[in-house]
Amino acid sequence: MRTFNDTASLGIVLSDGGTRSSWAVGVLYGLYKEHGIDFSKVRALAAISGGEAAGIFATTGHFKEMLDWAEKFDDPRFISWGRWRKGPIMDINFLVDGIFKKQAPLLELEERKANVNYFLAATRFPEDVRHWFTRDSGESLWEELRAGKTMSGVSDWWVDIDGIRYADGCFSTTLEDCIDKVVEEGAQRVIVIDNASYGHSSALVRSFLRWRVRKAPEYIRSAVEDFCNKDEQPVKSRPGIVVCRSKRLATRHALVRAARYNNKSIEQGYAAAARLQLPTETISHQINPSGDLLKHPYIA
Repeated sequence: MRTFNDTASLGIVLSDGGTRSSWAVGVLYGLYKEHGIDFSKVRALAAISGGEAAGIFATTGHFKEMLDWAEKFDDPRFISWGRWRKGPIMDINFLVDGIFKKQAPLLELEERKANVNYFLAATRFPEDVRHWFTRDSGESLWEELRAGKTMSGVSDWWVDIDGIRYADGCFSTTLEDCIDKVVEEGAQRVIVIDNASYGHSSALVRSFLRWRVRKAPEYIRSAVEDFCNKDEQPVKSRPGIVVCRSKRLATRHALVRAARYNNKSIEQGYAAAARLQLPTETISHQINPSGDLLKHPYIA
């Protein structure tokens, strides 16, 4: 096992992707086993949707539980296309209450002990703006995970926390936003774990999402429409930032339930992590004349 000796300067970024995040589980486990990264000591973690629970479970050392997710997810109470006309196809309440809480009932206390600066992306409705849940938000970690994973059109419309409506961070947040956040928190090196399926949302899938939200409030229809139309490009590695991106995953899309595919994706992720060259250079923080950090100072 190689040992990465500068974990305290490291930022971890995880993408969305639904059950494609089984690949991210394999990457995180590979970084732990093959590179000796202790995620409880990283500088900061920023994640979107499917990557959020994986990041939190990694910072608290719950790798065994994550490796069981492929089997746990293969349950019609979690994902069922039989509910396509009415009800959530992906039941986030079952995911949080029926899987995560049962696997790690003390997760909130363990996360406090790990003391990692985490940033979990959500979208606040009806404003349709980004919201970062953090360890200082004062909310239940379980509710933060529930909110950040609730994909309107696939899950419930939103999650209500203290009278405020939140939904999946994918509506308002990109990987570049996550990179910005961990750099703002002082990360000098960043590993981006990207299992999103760029360009793989078919016209049929987009039409289905639009149909599912046809009777939703206007701001949800607008958010889903923007999501269907967005053309986010994959982030690229550059000095201080290494991107580990999935290729030809066994888990072809975000709603794959079958354990055989998600287990294969975990294996693929582990292999990708074992091959990964970790960042050796540090991010160069350029300063503009006013004394502020430039936006995206690390992009060549």
